[in-house]
Amino acid sequence: MPDLSKDLTVIIPVYNEEKNINNILKDLTMQTINGFEVIIVDDGSSDRTLQIIKCFNTDKFNLKVLEQKNSGAAAAREFGVMSAEGNFVAFIDCDDKIHSHCLEYAYENLASEKKRMISLFELIYCDAHGEEKGRFKNYTEKCVIDGFEGFNNCITSWGLHGFGIYCKELLLEAYAIYKEINPGQVNYLNNDEVISRISFSLAEKIYLSKGKYYFVANNNSTVRRVNKNYYKVIENSFYMSDYVSLVQKNKNFNFNDAAIVILISSTLWGVFVRYCKWYLKFNSNERHEWRTSIQAGIIRIKKIIKSKNVEVDLNSKIKLFLINMIL
Repeated sequence: MPDLSKDLTVIIPVYNEEKNINNILKDLTMQTINGFEVIIVDDGSSDRTLQIIKCFNTDKFNLKVLEQKNSGAAAAREFGVMSAEGNFVAFIDCDDKIHSHCLEYAYENLASEKKRMISLFELIYCDAHGEEKGRFKNYTEKCVIDGFEGFNNCITSWGLHGFGIYCKELLLEAYAIYKEINPGQVNYLNNDEVISRISFSLAEKIYLSKGKYYFVANNNSTVRRVNKNYYKVIENSFYMSDYVSLVQKNKNFNFNDAAIVILISSTLWGVFVRYCKWYLKFNSNERHEWRTSIQAGIIRIKKIIKSKNVEVDLNSKIKLFLINMIL
């Protein structure tokens, strides 16, 4: 059984996860590799999560617990990365599950090269009972992808998912770039999605491994429950637009500006659908915040369309029209 001697760090953000934390720790004890580091970042839990973690003993891996004031999962993951001893970092959510070979199969692609690489897990969707419901379909059948190609296929939509093992050096650079785009380091809920995409653009290679990661449907998850601040993700779609423009300038990257319109309009549509779905859960001030943010997003995307003289696709036109009509 391979011993990694802390070359790999697994980071798990937690917030009030007393029902789930033991399960993911047990999954980690069943891994077919030894000696990796596990960092659990407690995001200000008020239940028994920390107590359970501190009572957990194993010689399978090196367990470290960090604590922070409630700042969100993205901030917790970044805190973990900054504290990681490993050259490679894996992100895992504690209400998901991983196969016993998950880490080994993903890491074996990286072990020999020690370069700016990413190795993604095989992502399997499960219901709340753990029954498999489907698999994430990558945009390609290739097992090894040029990083910039992967980035190019994750702008308008997710051609690749973000669950996997990342070179720490690459991640640190991605965080630094994102902080230039978002200098106030505001939590827009899905900051990690932008950082993953930036990481793809910086990677030399992206491997698609056979390490199975089970994404378990859980409406009470820290990152998946109804969130009255979800409208804030709109800002990150515009930050992605800023990053694509930066890449175009620095790398002479010829990218279709219409794709940015697709990304932003899809984000606005996703927020609008949640606004309609969760409407009765909001008070009048919350409804006003959501409407104001969506409407401001519409104004901003129209300015982009006009300034860049973009030919808008039919699907985006319909989404923006419906949002305007109903709001």
